[in-house]
Amino acid sequence: MIRRPEGASVIVPSPVGPLAIDAHAGALTRIVFHATGPYSEHTPEGVVAEARRQLDEYFEGRRRVFALPLAPAGTSFQRTVWDALLHIGYGETVTYGQIARRIDRPAGFGRSARPTAAIRFLS
Repeated sequence: MIRRPEGASVIVPSPVGPLAIDAHAGALTRIVFHATGPYSEHTPEGVVAEARRQLDEYFEGRRRVFALPLAPAGTSFQRTVWDALLHIGYGETVTYGQIARRIDRPAGFGRSARPTAAIRFLS
């Protein structure tokens, strides 16, 4: 386990590659796809363990909705975008442009060449 002063982080295997699951003060702060570093050698605890359990269920096809406490850190704009991502239904595909229109920021938002992976979490 990688411990940092502000919280806990583990790297676990998944069908989409290594995932880093980060938490702080009992809430999930982020999940990093294609995480680098060694896999954690111990069993995660608390919200990190619950996130891993729910992700395993999701990848096994037994979960469509997540129930985890969330505390993402970011700018006001980032938090607005992340809130919009919470309203994407299971199996639904949404473009950058559609998200931009949903948050009333259509100019320039949809021009990124980087794809974004989003798993719907509901707290």
